[in-house]
Amino acid sequence: MPVSGRETGWSRQDADADEHPVALQARTHRERRLLASGHIGERNIVKIGLRVSTVGLLLACGGGLTPACDRGNSSSVPDALAEPTVTSVSIPIEDQGLITIRGSGFGAKTVAAPYRWDDFDSGVPGERLLEERAGGWYTSSAQAGRWPRCAVDRKRYPGTQSALQDFTKGNYNQTIGLRDLPDAPLYVSGWFYLTTWGAPSRNVKLLQIRMGELESMGWEGRVDQAPSTDAGHQYIHDCDASDLNTPMQNWGIGDEMWLDQWHRLESWLDQGAPGGNNGVWTIWIDGQPWTELRGAFMDSADCPFDHLYVGHYFASDEGTPQPQAQRWWDELYVDFTRARVEMGDAPTWSACTHREIQVPQAWSANAITIRVHQGSFASGQKVYLYVVDENGVVNSQGFSLILGG
Repeated sequence: MPVSGRETGWSRQDADADEHPVALQARTHRERRLLASGHIGERNIVKIGLRVSTVGLLLACGGGLTPACDRGNSSSVPDALAEPTVTSVSIPIEDQGLITIRGSGFGAKTVAAPYRWDDFDSGVPGERLLEERAGGWYTSSAQAGRWPRCAVDRKRYPGTQSALQDFTKGNYNQTIGLRDLPDAPLYVSGWFYLTTWGAPSRNVKLLQIRMGELESMGWEGRVDQAPSTDAGHQYIHDCDASDLNTPMQNWGIGDEMWLDQWHRLESWLDQGAPGGNNGVWTIWIDGQPWTELRGAFMDSADCPFDHLYVGHYFASDEGTPQPQAQRWWDELYVDFTRARVEMGDAPTWSACTHREIQVPQAWSANAITIRVHQGSFASGQKVYLYVVDENGVVNSQGFSLILGG
C-alpha cells in the first residue's frame, strides 16, 4: 500500500524570532529555502555544521551513528549527537498495528510519514504501477505497453506483491521513479531481487538522482554497473553535466550484482552548499557500506536535484545471446531526512544482519507512533527496536520486543 507524505499535508515550522547564532551562520540561500518549504525543521538547520564531521562514522556504522561505532571512544561524539533512548513500547505488537514508542532524544521530523512508502500490495497483479500523481510512481518503458508492473511471481515473504522491471526481449528501459522533488537531502531504502541470463550486460543503472529528466544536461549522481567488464562506478556531475573541478567518481565498487536473492539498498544524499566541501552520498547494501563520495558536489551554481530513478536501465544491445534480466522491488521508502524507526535481528545496531524499516504516523522528541511493518520477520520472533534521528544517530542498544506479543 503506498503512503505519501504529501497526503498528510506539509506543515510549516516557523523560525524563532531570535535565531540560534549557528543557524544564522549556516543559512545559505539553499538552506533558507529548505526551512521555508517546511521539509526540514529548525533543528536540522542548527546542526548542519555537524554533518561533515559525522560522515565517516555513518559509513562505518551502516547508516546509523552510535558512540560505540567510533572504536568504543564515545568522547569523540559531540554531546549534541547523543543517541536516542527508548524506555517503553506499547503492546500488542502486531503486523500493521499501531504502537507508540516512548523515550527521549528522538529529534525532529516535521512530517511524520515518509514522502513515499510502497509495498505494492494494493496494486493489481500484471497492471502498471499506481501513477505518481495518485501517490505512486512515475513509470516509463522502452517498449510501449510493457510498463513496470505489480507482480506476484517474486515475493519477499508470503502473501505479498512486488514491483517488476522486465528487461527481457530488448526492453532496456523500465523506469520507476519520482519527479519534482523538493530541494532537500534524500534518503532512499528498498529491497530488490535481480536475476539475469544470456550474455553479461555492458551497463546496468542501479540508482540515479538528478536534476531534470533522463538524458537532460544537468546535475546528476549515478551508480552504474558493467557486468561485461567486471566493473562499476559511482559518480556525480556538475550542474551542466560536466565533471566537477575535483572529479567525484568511485571506480572501486566492484562487479557484485547481488543476484537471485533479496537485498536491501539504502542511499543518503546531501548535496551540501554550492562551492562548499560538505556534500555526501553514501550507499549501503544489506546494512553494510558499499560506496561513498564526499566533497564539493556543485561547483558552477546552486542546482538541486529533483528526480529519482531506481534500477531503471539494463543494456541489451551487445552480447550473444542477448542479455536479459528481471528486477523486482519491494518496500520502497523515500524521505527527506534520516529520521526513521527500524526493527533489527540483533541486540546492537552494528550486529544486525537484517532490519525492517517502519512507517511512522506521529513524531515528537519523546514519542513516536508507528504502523508495525513485520516484513520477513516471523510472528513470535524476538526483534530489537531502533530509533534513528535526523542526524543519523541511532540507539546503539536495541529495545527488545516479541512480534505478536
